[in-house]
Amino acid sequence: DHIEAEEATAGNIVWISGPKEIDIGDTFSSPALEGHPLPPLNIEDPTVSMFFLVNNGPFAGQEGQAATLRQLKARLQREMHANVALRMEDLGRPDGIKVSGRGE
Repeated sequence: DHIEAEEATAGNIVWISGPKEIDIGDTFSSPALEGHPLPPLNIEDPTVSMFFLVNNGPFAGQEGQAATLRQLKARLQREMHANVALRMEDLGRPDGIKVSGRGE
């Protein structure tokens, strides 16, 4: 259940909607509060990388459900909002991307 609240205290789990600039590890508080922001979290770099390329082999599209590179990129973009260790890099060519993650 969602309950609207005017304030939250340490230990509360909250959902803040609106600002898009807030990221994992950011301190979010009232400007009227005294004190210093917490140091940012150190997110470890990815440990595993995979290349996803368009299948241009002779059996391409003959089995399974086809997915385009555009669909894969869109799905990864959505996942990167929640998975802060996930990275996606263009290869400088239109038929592939490099995806890196923690491998956990």
